[in-house]
Amino acid sequence: MVFTGFMKSILALVIAIVVVNQSIFFSTMGLLGVDYEGSDSSSVYVIYLISLFMFVLVSYLLTFIKVGVLRGEGMVLSIISFFIATHFLWVIFDSSKTELLPMFMIHSFVLGFSGLLAAAVMVKLKVVGEVVKVLEVLFVIQAIGILIYSVLSTLSGAKVASLAGANYQTLSYFSSFTMGMLLVYGFILPSGLRFSFARNLVYKVFLYSLIIGCAVGVLVGGGRGAFILMLLYLAFGVYNLSKFGGKASAKKVIMQMTRLLVLCSGVVVFLTLFSDKEFIQQGFDRATQFISSDGSIDLHRGSSGRDRVYVDSLDYIMEQPILGYGPFGVRDKSIHAHNFFLEVWLQFGIFAIFALPLIFFALFKKMKILGRPFRVWGWFLALYPLILIQFSGSYLAQPSLWFFIGMVVLSANKDRFQASA
Repeated sequence: MVFTGFMKSILALVIAIVVVNQSIFFSTMGLLGVDYEGSDSSSVYVIYLISLFMFVLVSYLLTFIKVGVLRGEGMVLSIISFFIATHFLWVIFDSSKTELLPMFMIHSFVLGFSGLLAAAVMVKLKVVGEVVKVLEVLFVIQAIGILIYSVLSTLSGAKVASLAGANYQTLSYFSSFTMGMLLVYGFILPSGLRFSFARNLVYKVFLYSLIIGCAVGVLVGGGRGAFILMLLYLAFGVYNLSKFGGKASAKKVIMQMTRLLVLCSGVVVFLTLFSDKEFIQQGFDRATQFISSDGSIDLHRGSSGRDRVYVDSLDYIMEQPILGYGPFGVRDKSIHAHNFFLEVWLQFGIFAIFALPLIFFALFKKMKILGRPFRVWGWFLALYPLILIQFSGSYLAQPSLWFFIGMVVLSANKDRFQASA
């Protein structure tokens, strides 16, 4: 079997969908007008996620046979093997409390580790650039879905702080994630990593409108973590705009400043027209509720009960501080910590906390092998799950995070990134 150009294009599309599997699903449902409670556990959603995972798994096995093993790929397989082996040890020595196939393990593979396999397939088939291009289209679709379902309805007077059955927090995070990625596409990435239509003036104006609309979506939902994520995206965007990837010509500076001026003008016009809307004030007040009047952090008032969850998590940690509760059985034996560091401690014990700085340092150092466009794009992609797992979701169920990790681990194959640019 030979991977033809058409097959590689299909795989690039599927890989891109895997990276944003949840956000593109709910945004598309919103675009189609679907709205019912429990959509995140519906048979359609479950079949959709399992189908994506199976497609990526089969694709990885085929590339493993046809392309062979790349430098660094052993590390990708080692990551997955480590979690599985550790879980089996818990099953053997703690069989009365640890299930062989807990639901958290299934979620981790279907949602999270699928991103790791997708990154491996992408690098092995040299379709990195194609995936980056396709993802811009998916983020545009996400933005349109968010605007039609929630933002435009809210602006017309009927506040809709949800997204196709998903809650306000989901709306806020997806809005912030989409806004940040459209920022990196519209202002930072070179034209070689975008489709030709991205150079069209009408599309550029449309893209800026979507960015503003997604920022409004963050306020409509009023999510605190998403608000922090939005501010970080803006800060990262301004920082990277100041680095023009080499010597900055006068023309390039003028073009970037003009783009920024257009975007800022759009924000000013929006605030002028809608600043008196109640949802703007409510969303802003809720998103910043964790900030007290003296500027300090008030967890009790602004954490939606997570301060209590953190205390309970620490109590569980103190019961088994050395070994923890296992990587996948942890939810059945303790609590969902709503924080990455507490979750890792609950899973693997104190030793993992000491190992984390070394892992972060190794990944950060390895990222330098990537070219600047891919490195910046990767950081923007990873920022969403990195913020989310500090307040809400589990790091094991974040495909964009594991996709980013897989891309970095396989960055030793630098020629494959250059060939795709």
